[in-house]
Amino acid sequence: TGPQDPPPLSASASDPVLSAISVRQRDQVLLQNPWVAGQQQLVLSFGFGIGCGSTMLDSTGQTSFALHLQNALRVAGAAEPVPLIDDTLMAVIGGENKAVWFAGVPASNFAKAWYHRLGMASNAKTNRKLTGIEPIDLSRTYCYVAEADFSGLPLIDDANPLPIVLQAITSAFASDQLVGANLTALGTQLAGLPEYLVDKLRLHARLESALVDVMSDKYGAAQGKKGRKKGKASNTPAGQADLKARRDALYRMLVAELMFACEREVPDQSEPFHTGAGTSIKVDRKDLPRCTPAERAMIEDAGRALKEYIEKIQTTTYRIL
Repeated sequence: TGPQDPPPLSASASDPVLSAISVRQRDQVLLQNPWVAGQQQLVLSFGFGIGCGSTMLDSTGQTSFALHLQNALRVAGAAEPVPLIDDTLMAVIGGENKAVWFAGVPASNFAKAWYHRLGMASNAKTNRKLTGIEPIDLSRTYCYVAEADFSGLPLIDDANPLPIVLQAITSAFASDQLVGANLTALGTQLAGLPEYLVDKLRLHARLESALVDVMSDKYGAAQGKKGRKKGKASNTPAGQADLKARRDALYRMLVAELMFACEREVPDQSEPFHTGAGTSIKVDRKDLPRCTPAERAMIEDAGRALKEYIEKIQTTTYRIL
C-alpha cells in the first residue's frame, strides 16, 4: 500500500494499517505544504544551528580560548572592543557556564582558569570530568521551542497559562541573539585564531619550541604506557595526532606568552597569585615585575590582532536565517 492510496474498505477505525497510513499522509502534507515553511526553518535553525552547533562551537577549545584571552587582555587594559565576543558570546556563555568558566570569569590567575577549562584539577594531579556546552545553556528560545521546557514560568497558579507561554516565546525570540545562528560555522571560523595570533605577533620560533616540548611529553607518556601495556598501539591516526599536538602547542605557548604577561599587568595588587600546585614557593603579586615596554606592546598587539581576526568573520557566514 502506497502513502497516497486510500485506506482499505475493510479496515476499521482501530486498524493499525489504516492508522499508520493516515499518520504518514498527514505528516507528508505538513512537510510539503508551503504554509509550514516557517516551521521547517525553525527546525533547521534550532535543531541544526543551535542543537547540533552547540557541540561544535567549542569542540577544540577555540571559543573558550577567544573568551579567556579577551578577558585577560581586558583586565590588563590591552583589549580592544570586540562585539561578537564582548556582547554576544559573553552574554550567552557568561561566568555561570562551567564548560567555559570553571570558577567564574577570573580577575587574575588567567592561566590557572584556562587549565581548569581543559580539565586540570586544582591539585594538578588528576583531571576533572569536562562538561560540554549544552544548547539549553545558550538559548532560552531553544528551551521553549525545542525542549518545551517552560519550568521557569509561573504556569501552575494560572487558570489559563497559554498567554503566558506565548508571551514568553515572543519575548525570547525578540531578545535571543542566537536565533538563526549556525554555531558549527562560527566554531569552525574561531578555530583559526591561534594561528593568526602567531603570524601577527611573529611567534613562530616560540611555537616550534612549544611543539618540541609537546611531542617530547607525548613520547615520554607513550613510552611509559608501553612499558605497562605492551603490544597495544594508539588508535589515533598519525595526521590527527599531529594536528592535536600542534593545537596543544599553540594553546600552551600563547597562554604562556600572553596570559602570563597580562597577569603581571593585573591592576588589583590585592588579588592572590597562584603559583601552581605542588610547589612550596610563595610569590606575592606585588613582587611580580611589570611588563617591559616590549611585552606591553606585545599584549596590545594581541588585542588588536584578536579584534582584526574576529571582525573578518562576516555575520552572513554563520547565520542560517
